[in-house]
Amino acid sequence: MNKGWGCMLAMLLWGISGVIAQNISGAIKNERGSGLRDVTVTLLKEKDSSAVKYAITDTSGHFLFEKTVPGHYIIRASHTNYGTQFSGPVLVQNETVTIPSILLYKAAKELQAVRVSNTKPLLERKVDRLVFNIENSIAARGSSLEEALRITPLLQVREGGVSMIGKGGLRVMINDRMIYLSGADLMHYLRSLRSDDVAQIEIITSPPAKYSAAGNSGLINIILKKNPLLGWSGSIGATYSQGIRAGFSDNFILNYRSARISSSLKLRQNTRRGIIDETADQVGTIFQILNNFPRATSASGVGANLTLDYKLNNKNNIGFIYDVNKSSYKIDQRGSTTYQTNHITDSVLFTPSYTRQPAATHTLNVYHDFKIDTLGKLLNTSFSFFSNEPESRRSFTTTSSQSSTIDQVMNNSDTRYNVWALQSDVTLPYKWAKLETGAKYTYFDNIAANDYLNLTRAGYILDTAKSDRYQYEEQNIAAYISAEKNFSKQWSAKAGLRYEYTVVDGFSPTTKSGNSYMYGRLFPTAYVTYKLNNVNTFSLNYSKRINRPSLGQINPRKLYTNPYSYYMGNPLLQPSYSHNIELSYLYKSMLSLTVFGQRTLNGAGSIVKVNGSSVIITSANYLTQNNFGAYASFNCKIFKWWENNSSVSYSGSSSQSSLLDIVVKNGSALNYGTNNTFVITKWLRYFLSASYTPGNTRGNVYTYSQYYVNSGFRASFVDNKLLIGLSFLDGSQNRYRLYYKDFTQYTNTDYHYRTFSLNVSYLFGKSKVKENGKRVDFRETQRAN
Repeated sequence: MNKGWGCMLAMLLWGISGVIAQNISGAIKNERGSGLRDVTVTLLKEKDSSAVKYAITDTSGHFLFEKTVPGHYIIRASHTNYGTQFSGPVLVQNETVTIPSILLYKAAKELQAVRVSNTKPLLERKVDRLVFNIENSIAARGSSLEEALRITPLLQVREGGVSMIGKGGLRVMINDRMIYLSGADLMHYLRSLRSDDVAQIEIITSPPAKYSAAGNSGLINIILKKNPLLGWSGSIGATYSQGIRAGFSDNFILNYRSARISSSLKLRQNTRRGIIDETADQVGTIFQILNNFPRATSASGVGANLTLDYKLNNKNNIGFIYDVNKSSYKIDQRGSTTYQTNHITDSVLFTPSYTRQPAATHTLNVYHDFKIDTLGKLLNTSFSFFSNEPESRRSFTTTSSQSSTIDQVMNNSDTRYNVWALQSDVTLPYKWAKLETGAKYTYFDNIAANDYLNLTRAGYILDTAKSDRYQYEEQNIAAYISAEKNFSKQWSAKAGLRYEYTVVDGFSPTTKSGNSYMYGRLFPTAYVTYKLNNVNTFSLNYSKRINRPSLGQINPRKLYTNPYSYYMGNPLLQPSYSHNIELSYLYKSMLSLTVFGQRTLNGAGSIVKVNGSSVIITSANYLTQNNFGAYASFNCKIFKWWENNSSVSYSGSSSQSSLLDIVVKNGSALNYGTNNTFVITKWLRYFLSASYTPGNTRGNVYTYSQYYVNSGFRASFVDNKLLIGLSFLDGSQNRYRLYYKDFTQYTNTDYHYRTFSLNVSYLFGKSKVKENGKRVDFRETQRAN
């Protein structure tokens, strides 16, 4: 048979099947005979129970499968409150089939009791992470995801972001999918999500070999609840906050899920304004330089996040994640610098300035998941692209109390960050162990231009001595392998090894100088867990990490605060390395204890240099530091109406500096925190959170005592679809002392944290539709700043 006849025959058979295809209809009813709405109905092949079609019952409980190919089927009906029931065999031939009504019954009370007894504990210890089953916490109900993170062990939530105790940073994933936002933008995103849609929060203090070894940071993975309901859902919300100035934020989320498609669209907008009062004084034995930087700030941003996941067949899954964010940051500052000798004023510089910083960020991830077999073997491949193009337009005028000269300056900066990554991961579960292996290639391309222009009678003239250009390229090739095994009910272990090879090439056309080098390193990880019984669990882990400098830290541009003082990156900055070890203990899923140690080599930090009337801030590798400490958290429902989540942590450090100008000291720190939720009525809750950190020393920095208080009410109406929250936030100023050989710098920053907030959100459609759950490890974007 030639190709043409084959095509004609295929078309004929397809046409015949369309003619003889028939409909299947029916109804789902409860035990009283009333129709049940929103029941998920699945048409299954009788031979192998594979799913053919899906439907959702209407308000009267009816469903319809159109154009069904003749064959033998069964029908499954599922509802969260009624369980699952199957029909008898359904034979489709040459006519429409109407099946008898399927009855669903609510679970008996004794079965409900069993279900309650099998509820997951609040805290669970897995081999490489601590799991917080937040769906069992009354404190997290009816709140935003940000509020849920406040009661999560080992985490600290502030207006500027989320951090992990004992770590230099934190990365956030949702359903194993990395969130590319940070700082205030991340906080606005977390506020747009509901805690009621979250099942678990995984706290990973030492990320396994599968993830990038970059950064001395922890990782949290937010697991959303799974829900069989198909169709549309979404939410809309708004927040008004009133501090020293007002702020607004809005969000809109729309989800859709069918048998093959899972998608979501998230829109966000925020406007926040504030007043920041800051002083930074360099006080030496003879000289004193007193800097005062009061400023009014205004930040606004809009963003969109689109995800689409499509199931090609039982083995192949494809999708993409795209996020775009456009922001603008404005600073109007009235700066002044007072120069003193023996505390007697010599002169005063007045430098009012105006800064405008627009930025546009794009992130794209395209992926393909392939199920190698039915035993769980998987191949995941993804391509990621990140682009960030921040601009800075700063103009300032400087006058002196000792001179009539007026300096009018523009200091403009344009930067382009591009990051490409290609990654492939293989999961191989065997009876003797679970293996994971993969590889990743990442390419950084950074171009920066910084212009310093003086105003003259002829207009603004470029000052080539204070301007520069910088080009930076970096390639990183990584490969890893890890194995996980449960030796018995008591013992489990996991070990991994990751190798990363890096090629760096930095060049400045302005100075005709560059810095090129390459290096390769191995990063081992190891975990052991011992469950003595259902009450006591012990865990031990070790990891080696690398902390590469951000692109802003190595860019030699000069960002001026006045004609004499500036911040300058260091292109010779090298990575630092850390060795981490932790011993943890979990008692009755409510008391968690962790003892940790860390040794940092070739650590980098900021350096303040005073050269006459100039204050220069840069970075260098100078620090060797040993950190140690302990952390304890207590999570318990004291009564049915009172849940308490409290913690206390202690850390100590001993430091050595290779630079004589920097004076480091040994020190220790304590932190106390408590979160309490009180159930007043079925729809109303009151919460009170507070934390306090006494003064402490770390390296060459002494931090004054700090406190934080957050309290308010959360209410839910209309079957938990309408959520209203009122809160009051207060916090202390940030005060520091930095020790140097010739002087001490005193820094005091008052962000005026005292804020009242009102937030309202409404849910519509079928709630809890599972959003795209793709794992993407693209943390390199965090270095683009």
